[in-house]
Amino acid sequence: MIYAYPQEAVPRGTLVRSTALNRLGVVTDAEVKNQQTYYTCFYFPNTAPGFYYRNLMSQNRDETVHGILAEESEFDLTFYLMIGPINLEEIDIFHMPGELT
Repeated sequence: MIYAYPQEAVPRGTLVRSTALNRLGVVTDAEVKNQQTYYTCFYFPNTAPGFYYRNLMSQNRDETVHGILAEESEFDLTFYLMIGPINLEEIDIFHMPGELT
């Protein structure tokens, strides 16, 4: 189904922080359900000192290491509007096969 991106939504590529996950991410899509906007966001891998090597080399499926693609309500996100949107064409997202645990 083809649908138009909601006019009231922030632009794709806007930087966000999830309240629940406490992670920095970027808006990839938006949808309006019951007069509330829901955003699909890609949350970046944890690159804190000590995690960088594990992000690249580890096969461990720990959510603190890999990026996360999740849908969240507009009220559960902090939007960084003073920073320009990221060009999503520059980001490569590879989906891992299997179910999340």
